[in-house]
Amino acid sequence: MNISDRIAEEYRSRFGDSSIVVSAPGRINLIGEHTDYNNGFVLPAAIHQSVYICAGFSEGDECTLVALDLDKTYQFRLGEFASVGGWQDYILGVLHEFMQKFTIDRGFSMVISGDIPQGAGLSSSAALECAGLMALSNLYQVQLAPLTMARMALNAERSFVGLDCGIMDQYASVFGKKDHVLLIDCMNETHREVPLQLREYCLLLCNSNVAHELADSAYNERRKQCRNGVDIVRREFPHVTSLREVSLEMLERTKGNMDPVVYRRCAYVIRENNRVLRVVDYLQAGDLPDVGQQMYEAHDDMKVNYEVTCDETDFLVELAHSSGKVLGARQMGGGFGGCTINIIKNEDVNAFSDLVISEYVKKFGKTPTFITAETTDGTREL
Repeated sequence: MNISDRIAEEYRSRFGDSSIVVSAPGRINLIGEHTDYNNGFVLPAAIHQSVYICAGFSEGDECTLVALDLDKTYQFRLGEFASVGGWQDYILGVLHEFMQKFTIDRGFSMVISGDIPQGAGLSSSAALECAGLMALSNLYQVQLAPLTMARMALNAERSFVGLDCGIMDQYASVFGKKDHVLLIDCMNETHREVPLQLREYCLLLCNSNVAHELADSAYNERRKQCRNGVDIVRREFPHVTSLREVSLEMLERTKGNMDPVVYRRCAYVIRENNRVLRVVDYLQAGDLPDVGQQMYEAHDDMKVNYEVTCDETDFLVELAHSSGKVLGARQMGGGFGGCTINIIKNEDVNAFSDLVISEYVKKFGKTPTFITAETTDGTREL
């Protein structure tokens, strides 16, 4: 039984007839890490692994959320809820955003499930937010423009979850298109669909099974460091509002007034923006080896200058490089764990996976897992 049928059956057994079933995909990011909240460029794609929600109306103003995979239930009343610091916040947050725009006076029930590994850097949280908004908009018969949905989901993550992130994850979950990556301009909140023609290659995700906690101080600290760098650059270049508008030459001219750590953070972001644009050119030219080289360079830069990798993901990337089978690899997502993304020939996946398992278990005493990422379309009603 697939997930959508399973949650519909669970909904009927608990609440009676349901109203809707929706899904929102997770995402990969080919390149462009920590650039979105700096108004930069990113290159994500929606993937088949998704969050699914079955929803319907309830009696009065009572609401019930059932997280099937966690075997947890949460109940509250409309207008009487606040952040509770758990999985519920992703739905409560989008409900809060929804109620800022629309008046609703009837409660609802939701059964939630999915197949996105949590803490793997595949944006399970953004998918939950987007699925929640799609369910609410369909349930209460409100039309939400795709960009409005992405913005509302982003606001929910910032205000309820406390992660000062950029819009990439929510945007990719809403706008994803099968067989494409999205070149997203996070300054203008626009995108261009770039065909992803991998031919005999595929995108293999190696999950370190080190779960990252994005809302901890390290992630938000880096955003503050980038803001600090922008403030210093602005003293000499008053037009600057974000690192998107800063060149490496401008950064060098203001380096003397900057903390060395802040300088390294900013330099990484500027280089990463440039890498994203180069990768788009290489994809359009069908040059996968050069795409891969940019990925390796991005990981090294993240490791040394942005300092968001960990021993496990560094080991996975080093193993990919030394194997001779992987065109490019890097840690993906916010950092401190999660998956590496690898461009590898289909025929080499099994041998490489066996190598990784053997060496990783030997080094860390735990087993990595693998996902072959297939692109898909964005958030939708089923």
